[in-house]
Amino acid sequence: SLGIRFYLPTQEDLLKNKLFIQLINLLNFIQDPGRFDLVYHILSSPFISLPPLDLLKLVQYSSRHQRPLDSLILASKKLKQVGISPGGCKKIRVFVAKVAQSRLSLENYSLDRFFYKIIRRFGFLKYCLLKKDPRLLNQLHFFYSQLKTFSLQHHYSLADFLDRLDRLNQNHLPFFAPPLVVDQSDSVQLMTVHKAKGLEFEHVFLIKVVDRKWGNNVSHS
Repeated sequence: SLGIRFYLPTQEDLLKNKLFIQLINLLNFIQDPGRFDLVYHILSSPFISLPPLDLLKLVQYSSRHQRPLDSLILASKKLKQVGISPGGCKKIRVFVAKVAQSRLSLENYSLDRFFYKIIRRFGFLKYCLLKKDPRLLNQLHFFYSQLKTFSLQHHYSLADFLDRLDRLNQNHLPFFAPPLVVDQSDSVQLMTVHKAKGLEFEHVFLIKVVDRKWGNNVSHS
């Protein structure tokens, strides 16, 4: 390695990011606890941290006995019969209590305040901090800022905001989080030629352009 520092400015579509999809699922479930189809996806989230074996037992029992997951997690006695570990039972009971508490928060707090409580209450913020990934924290900040902007400027409710995200997703439109701003003074920026146009760099290096032909086209004639 030559030890050359480089910077790759990228945007990420949060509607394609698995962690943020799980967060959106959680918000949808709090908004509408009748969305039973979301329970499995939420319980499998890393910030919920339900033991994988317990989750597998829940799914198998639900499928075998044709009993919805939501009714299982609400029945604490049934969880023991299913064979869920004591730690898993506790996590599920705490999760259910947090969902009920969050329904009250939704009715009594502004949308931005509600969101802050949710990411703390369900461990999403703690999970992001423990990852020690500045890009992830930047994405979370962007998500929060967008939610707050739509809440204050357009008087969006949680249902309105989630509906907007759903319409973006259905129409294959991105919800891009901007790249993290870093000190680029001693780094080579990597980007496509199209993105470099008009930025007036003092020096530009075109990789693998060695035959004076765009795209290194080779004549086979």
